[in-house]
Amino acid sequence: MLKIILNLRKVVAIAICLAAIMLPGCGKDDAANEVTGIVLDTMTLKLPIGEEYILKATITPGNADDKTVAWSSSDYAIATVTNGGKVIAISKGTVSIMAMANSKFAACLVTVPDPLVYDKGVVINGVKWSSRNVDNPGFFTANPEDRGLMFQWNRKAGWPAAGPMNATGSATGTVWEKVNDPSPEGWRVPTLDELKRLLEADKVKSEWVTINGIDGTKFTERASGNFIFLSGGGMINGTHNNGQKGGFYRSNITSNMYCGSSSLATGDLGGHYGMSLRPVAE
Repeated sequence: MLKIILNLRKVVAIAICLAAIMLPGCGKDDAANEVTGIVLDTMTLKLPIGEEYILKATITPGNADDKTVAWSSSDYAIATVTNGGKVIAISKGTVSIMAMANSKFAACLVTVPDPLVYDKGVVINGVKWSSRNVDNPGFFTANPEDRGLMFQWNRKAGWPAAGPMNATGSATGTVWEKVNDPSPEGWRVPTLDELKRLLEADKVKSEWVTINGIDGTKFTERASGNFIFLSGGGMINGTHNNGQKGGFYRSNITSNMYCGSSSLATGDLGGHYGMSLRPVAE
C-alpha cells in the first residue's frame, strides 16, 4: 500500500512539472515575455539646427509584456528628445540619444552641424544650390538674404560689399581653380550654364522682392516650389561699390549673371570686379 502511494506521488509530481512546462504563463515562460533587446532604425544621424527626426525603436521579443521605452539625451542643449522619440536639433555639437527598455538600451549618435559650414541645399531645375552666399572663405552667411563677401574671379580672398577692395588686376587661367574656391566643403563655384538654368522662364519663375529689408531676386522652380533668394547690392569696382541695386554673381569662368529689378542677364564684365558668390553642390 505504501508503495502505491509513493508511486502516485511521483506521478502527480511529474504531472505538475509537465503542466509548468506546457501551460502558457507557467514556470519559465514568464521570463520569455521580458524585453531581451532593443534596436533603433539608425545609429547615426545628421540633423541641422531646428530640424527634427523621429527615432523608431524595435523591441524583442515582439510579445514582450512591457514595451515602454524611456528616451534621454546626453546634452539637451544640443538636441532634445521627447517621450515618443522625436529628436530636435538645438545647437551645433554631437550628442547621444538613448532608448532604454527593461535595462536594455540602444543609442543614436546625433551630429548637429555648424550652420555656417553646412547647408541642406535646394534643387532648382536640376541644380542643387546652397541657400546662402559665401562669406569668409569656407563659410556661408548667417542668413539667405545676407550679401556676404565679394570675390574677384579665381581668387579666394573676399571683400566687404561696401568696399574698398585692396587688390588689382585679374587672376590668370580659364577656369576657377579648386585651390582658389572660397566655397565651404562640399560646394563649388557654379558654371555659367548652371547660372543660366535659373533664367529658363518656362521652368523657373523670377521676381524682384524684398526679404528682411534686403532687395533681390527670388528664383522659384515652377514644378516643386523650391526657391533661392539672390540679394542685390551691386559689385565692387576698385575702391567702392558701384551702387547698383541689382546683384552680380560669379561663375567658374569670367562671365557673370546680373539680377536686377527689371532685367536678368549673363555677360562678361571682367575678372577684376568683386562680385557675390552663390555655390552649388559638388
